[in-house]
Amino acid sequence: RSIFVDARKPEEFAKGRIEGSLNLSVEDFGARYAELAPQLPNGTEIVVYCGGKDCAMSRELADRLKAAGYAQVRIFRGGWEVWKERGWPAD
Repeated sequence: RSIFVDARKPEEFAKGRIEGSLNLSVEDFGARYAELAPQLPNGTEIVVYCGGKDCAMSRELADRLKAAGYAQVRIFRGGWEVWKERGWPAD
């Protein structure tokens, strides 16, 4: 099972997100990573996303997670925009 992590700001995350995803914005990484780390077991695939195709926050967050030791980090390039358009499960 993959864990989805939203790289957007908390205000955007609150308006809609991939079902069951966690929020770890790039700007809050330093303050929130330790709190969320127990929910991100190493060895699990982590799928990072942000607002849409042109959003660079997912790449930055993926790089930070890789630097923290996570080997299985992927990016959902379409982001929330594509997920919502396709009508996939959302909160």
